[in-house]
Amino acid sequence: MNNETNDIAATHDTLFRGSLEQLPIAQDFFAAHLDQSLLSRIKLDSLKLESGTFVDEAHKELRTDILYSVQIDEREGYIFLSVEHQSKVDKLMGFRLLSYACRVWQRYLEQYKGNVLPHKLPVILPLVIYNGKTKYSHSTKLLDCFTDPELLKEFLFGQFKLIDLTVLSNSEIEKHQKAAFMEWLGKNIWARDIALELKAMNPDIVRSIADLNNGKYLIFALKYLTTKSETQHRELAIEVLKEKLPELEDSMTTMAQSWIQQGMQQGMQQGMQIGAHEKQLEIARQMLSDGISLEKIAFYTGLSEENIRVLYRR
Repeated sequence: MNNETNDIAATHDTLFRGSLEQLPIAQDFFAAHLDQSLLSRIKLDSLKLESGTFVDEAHKELRTDILYSVQIDEREGYIFLSVEHQSKVDKLMGFRLLSYACRVWQRYLEQYKGNVLPHKLPVILPLVIYNGKTKYSHSTKLLDCFTDPELLKEFLFGQFKLIDLTVLSNSEIEKHQKAAFMEWLGKNIWARDIALELKAMNPDIVRSIADLNNGKYLIFALKYLTTKSETQHRELAIEVLKEKLPELEDSMTTMAQSWIQQGMQQGMQQGMQIGAHEKQLEIARQMLSDGISLEKIAFYTGLSEENIRVLYRR
């Protein structure tokens, strides 16, 4: 902006900010310009000027912002004023008001640091004052800022699309091709015994992503499986996966090597545990084939009876 424009903007800022920060002027301004149906829900004598600015740096020379807190329907709320200092209409003004409102809500939440966050956010009523050289000629609807208002209204300003993995069956998830293993892990990671879930899993959902990113994605997914599942079932889960997908043996080795190279102490410990656990599992398999009781196998191998039952079911 040139110096003349800067001077004009500064003059506008002085007028509107200096005026609307006066509580009696703000009360009469809102009373004059808000619909009566809305005014009946607002307690104007509860108006309180709030500090801070929410206009972004790129537009601070073009507009003034003023924020008042106020009681709306006996609950806390805000009235946000944006005063335009430019002669041309800002066709994305609706979007900017939304971004400013988000900043107000963010600051509102920040005051709850260390405490339980509220379940709902306060209402913010945005008002724009325009005193350009020509009549304001653009839509004042937020949705008109977007290429497909109806689609946005449905997915963002209506009901957002929820993919609730907890209500999807594993068989339904397994139909989702290369996205299936991600969804399967997200759904089953909290299972009491993920090894049992792996035993019933269709191995093709793992095969479908085995070559993604030169095999690195598979390592990434398996790392999630082994670090986030219940500790007592991690090693057995990997063993079940190896038996269902013997071609993953190299990936298991690569995964362990990757963890060691990254200096991940936890990964190193898990790698050693898997190696020792393989011997325990082999002994348990042999004892099972010899008809030895679960109680004795658990005593001699250190495995839990639950883990041994998984071997027995294979």
